[in-house]
Amino acid sequence: MKPTTTTPSTAQPENGIDRTMPFGPDGYLDLRLGMTAEEAEATGLITPNVQPTSSKGCKGYDYKGAP
Repeated sequence: MKPTTTTPSTAQPENGIDRTMPFGPDGYLDLRLGMTAEEAEATGLITPNVQPTSSKGCKGYDYKGAP
């Protein structure tokens, strides 16, 4: 049997964004610490969740991607 070899992929991340990058000290992708809720929602990466404001006044969001 002939041995098989593999070649590393040269495919570029979609839109030039590496979606495997971890959350960092400043944020994640276009989400940055210090953004207003409106700015964060405008990135398209999050949306208000089913219960957008909890009984204690906390806002809840769902991340639209998979880090």
